Amino acid sequence: MDDLTNEPTEAVIRAVLNDDKTSGAILWLTPDVEDSAIIKEVEVPEAVRRYRRDSNFWLVIVLANGLNYADVTTIFANTLGAEELSTWNLTKVSDPWASPTDTVQVANTALRQRVKSFFAQFPSSPIAEVAIHAKGTMAYGSGDVLAVDWTRHFKSGAPNSQAWTAMSEAAENVAIALKQLAPSNTAVYVGGTLSLAAAMLLGSSYSGRDGRNPVWLQRQPDGHTMTPWRITDAFDASIAEQCGWKASPPIYRMTSARALAVCINISDNISEAFARSHSVTPDWRAVLEIGSPAGRNTRADPLSPGEVASLVHLTIDAIRTTRSQVLGIDSIHFFIAGPAGFAFLLGTCLATLPIITTYEYDTVATSYTPAASFSS
Repeated sequence: MDDLTNEPTEAVIRAVLNDDKTSGAILWLTPDVEDSAIIKEVEVPEAVRRYRRDSNFWLVIVLANGLNYADVTTIFANTLGAEELSTWNLTKVSDPWASPTDTVQVANTALRQRVKSFFAQFPSSPIAEVAIHAKGTMAYGSGDVLAVDWTRHFKSGAPNSQAWTAMSEAAENVAIALKQLAPSNTAVYVGGTLSLAAAMLLGSSYSGRDGRNPVWLQRQPDGHTMTPWRITDAFDASIAEQCGWKASPPIYRMTSARALAVCINISDNISEAFARSHSVTPDWRAVLEIGSPAGRNTRADPLSPGEVASLVHLTIDAIRTTRSQVLGIDSIHFFIAGPAGFAFLLGTCLATLPIITTYEYDTVATSYTPAASFSS
């Protein structure tokens, strides 16, 4: 724990481990535990007691830095009573310390335990809410199945490639856990403070081929109202076209190039920022632009759920039409000014397209920088 206040340590640890809002615990044990009375006599015994009396509380116990089964028997001989940790199926990580692979394994185990515990407690829950925060302050909702914190990746500006890889793996693990462990009649609602690139990356983890389309909770311009957006709110581009949205004819560039740029202007026109980004982009075979209706102010006149879903269909249709006209395109690059919910729903519709690269807008440089690259 790194957020303890100036109060008695033992009392607050016991309180946290017994709080109904604490769904589980990870006990990361090393040989140093032998010299820590607070771990031997408070943290581990309290967590194990909570696990034994509360069927909804999950526990992951990790042996690290060379600690083995025999060691835990000796260390906790006088503090766990009849409980024998050496009979548990404990997780061992590599010596002397955990590798990145070990850390991911432990985190994924905890993730699945949390999801299992939630649906064991609420097996008939019609909705499973997931909050993922990337920009701003991390917030925890009382009804969230999961709350994922990506804010550390954005503290110094645009994340680096390693951070995008970590977020991609996390998004995939969260999606797999929900698909496998949530009841088939439970709808997954996703929301949070994601950047556009992070939202599209997250959406790509929920391919329409899985038969379970997630719902995005879009915060409206008033800052309070949350509106569910679903890709099934429209089944083609007709609503968007009736509202005045359109894809301009592609602009053809270098015939030897293989990349397609897709510029989507919803809340703003990105033409100037896109032009300033040429130093970090590949040569373009073609540039495709999706335009907003003339004079449309999406803050004063918010997008309806059906309009958003239809605009996603319009975008995908335009990409497929362009690829049918221009052979050899092997990557698609997205530049978007618009709501995160649009990027999320777009991410769910990328099946069968080539490698996708997203871009983050740099407010200081007023240009775009490469973000996540992934295959649909």
